[in-house]
Amino acid sequence: MPGPWDSTMKDLLRKNPQQFTEWLVEGSTFIEALSIEFKRRDTYIYADGLYKIKLQGELVLIHIEFQKRNNPDMAERLLEYNVQANREYGPL
Repeated sequence: MPGPWDSTMKDLLRKNPQQFTEWLVEGSTFIEALSIEFKRRDTYIYADGLYKIKLQGELVLIHIEFQKRNNPDMAERLLEYNVQANREYGPL
């Protein structure tokens, strides 16, 4: 269950997607928010943010994940989110 810090960051992200995407990927333009829910076997996983953006004339995905503390499983989680996003949205 997300704590207050996580919820606050997700709320800021939802309210200001262009500002976040441009801050993280200079020169990008926010296009649309995508579903953050991914089916995994018999359960669901949820990313913090997944957006379609335009960068140098190309449509690409940006996945944003907030982490308050070091998490040794983070690399594996990010890989899983990105594999699921690719399966869901494929090449743009």
